[in-house]
Amino acid sequence: MEEYRIHDAFFDRNDAQPRFIIKPFSTSIPEGQSVTFFCKVIASPSPIITWFKDGQELKQSVKYMKKYNGDDYALTINRVKMDDRGEYTVRAHNAFGSKEETVHLNVQKMISEFKLEPMGPAKRAPRLPDVPEFKEDRMPPLFTFPLRMRLIQKNHPCKLICTVQGNPIPKIEWFKDGIPVNQDKVQLNFKSGVCSLEIFNTKVEDGGTYMCKATNEFGEDSTECSITVQKRGGEPLPPMSLMPSRSSRKIYDSSYDIGRSRSSADIGGIRPRASERYSNLVPSSPTSDMTKSVYIPREKTPTGFLGRSFNESAIDLATRSSTPHEPTPEADSNGFAAPDKESTPIASEDSSPLKLTSHIAGQVAAPGSSAIFEARVDGSVESVIWSRNGSELADSDNVKTNESAGTYSLELSNLESSDAGVIQFEAKQGDSTVGSVASLVVSDDSQPQVLSLPHSVTVAVGDTTSFELKLASTENLAVQWFKGVEKVEKSDRVKSVKSGNTFKLDFKTVEENDAAVYVVKVIKDKKAIAKYVAALHIE
Repeated sequence: MEEYRIHDAFFDRNDAQPRFIIKPFSTSIPEGQSVTFFCKVIASPSPIITWFKDGQELKQSVKYMKKYNGDDYALTINRVKMDDRGEYTVRAHNAFGSKEETVHLNVQKMISEFKLEPMGPAKRAPRLPDVPEFKEDRMPPLFTFPLRMRLIQKNHPCKLICTVQGNPIPKIEWFKDGIPVNQDKVQLNFKSGVCSLEIFNTKVEDGGTYMCKATNEFGEDSTECSITVQKRGGEPLPPMSLMPSRSSRKIYDSSYDIGRSRSSADIGGIRPRASERYSNLVPSSPTSDMTKSVYIPREKTPTGFLGRSFNESAIDLATRSSTPHEPTPEADSNGFAAPDKESTPIASEDSSPLKLTSHIAGQVAAPGSSAIFEARVDGSVESVIWSRNGSELADSDNVKTNESAGTYSLELSNLESSDAGVIQFEAKQGDSTVGSVASLVVSDDSQPQVLSLPHSVTVAVGDTTSFELKLASTENLAVQWFKGVEKVEKSDRVKSVKSGNTFKLDFKTVEENDAAVYVVKVIKDKKAIAKYVAALHIE
């Protein structure tokens, strides 16, 4: 038995090279048609087929479509042009070598027979209808969106915006306290009817009354507002009478029909921008007087004013008796305005003076619950206004107001965190006003847990009183008390003390100038995380 057998084998590499079994052939074709070159190649391993035209490889595209099926390979040239004529090469390549075949393509140019035909009669194009030229109505300037009062913190940017329309395009001018603004300190812009004035780094001296004036050949219009710059350590806000912006319009030709509703502007007078609630606070004046400040004084009672606010709510309250008297032209550091003699209120002889006998109290409520505020006023009350954060409240599904035998109540239901803030009560009799303020706290995790809030009080000169804020925990917390815009400094008569979880502001002896709105800030990590208000009235 043979254990081993030896076989001798020989392999020729040329036998494994690609071989064209069917070779492509040259052809001729008319311009615009498609042509296909076909070939059949065998090899082991299978070859890679590449097509070339004049030495340049042809890539797969809509123009050149390469196809294969087993050993069959084809190249189709679509929509042949005269530029496609020339030499085409197909190359088959594998690991043992390569083979090529060359063909030629001839393209026949298509020549169409020219026929001379007589031209028909020319047709007249239809006449286009006459389109009247559009002419935009001429009109004097009109501010459609007036300036709004701004409260800005020091070193923060401030931008005033208003919109104006008019034809021809009006000329825009900006004034501060009646003087043209310094364009080196502000950036002015007017585009597509939008006027803007921007202060990038607001300083205290930037506060004042700003007016934008628009003028064209048919008239002029102006709008103005005030900027209050907030200093450190306090929150100065203008009284409620400052909230409406003012605007004045002047028509050069009184017979000119501006074609607008009567509510848009009053020719030659003040545009009624303020609501009826503020109408008695914004006096009418001619256009030439529009550079006057809009800081218009409120009436003063025998005991002074309480005319400042908390956060972004405007509080304008009379602090004591509503009986009018001769005003004193002076202003104290609490921001109380002193009116002119012309604005002294005159009480009606047949109506008893107003007297606030019970203040509204601060409320702490859970989300979704209700809060009720009650105040009692003696005297003939003509109107009552309830406000939240400076916005007047009206009866709705979640807001209910009531009056019964001199007791006025406000019920807020379905409370949300956005409802928190300052609640203000005002009772009016002619030009006399009495009122009170309180805080509404809607509990959430972002604020300390409050057990009791400071309560507004009415005391006599020489009495002892205090404001108290009680928290569930005072860990890492401190407070600061403010009277009007100024921080309350410790003295022998007025002291800020802490007793357990209660912060107090004690008045050993109440003096005449203690009447004000007091703000207590809760401080954590050198930042104010909550603020609450109460008012001190003098009998």
